Amino acid sequence: MCALDAAAESSDGEDVSRRLVNLSRAANEDLVSVAGPSALDLLSLLCRHNFERVQCARQATCGAADDASDVLILAGRLSASALPEQLQRTMRLLRDGGVLAVQLGELDDDILVQRWLETHGFDIASTVFDLSHEVLVAHTVCRRLALRAAA
Repeated sequence: MCALDAAAESSDGEDVSRRLVNLSRAANEDLVSVAGPSALDLLSLLCRHNFERVQCARQATCGAADDASDVLILAGRLSASALPEQLQRTMRLLRDGGVLAVQLGELDDDILVQRWLETHGFDIASTVFDLSHEVLVAHTVCRRLALRAAA
């Protein structure tokens, strides 16, 4: 496991990205997919810290097109209407038991994430929040048994 250390001269956006990665518990050897308004900045940060298996997850158009990600990070605040759309486009990339980490606009936006996961066949195994500067959340998610059998 590799936590990203805070740099002496990092921007606020980079600090949020570091905290989001640390909250997700992403390790250098994990396959990490990133999406959202700050995805390219986060992708660059991960590459600079020796994460070799990172990809920009614009849209999962084919379930077999990409390897299942260990971590999916939605970086940058999304509106309440854009958040479910982003989840719809990218959650198929996350493996069973993987971590979904999200930068939220406000704490109540996590209810949208939880509802989306519930209605799309995911159970939340654990949740961790970081409320120190921005609203960040990491959910470890599992697909329900019926969905695993169909896959």
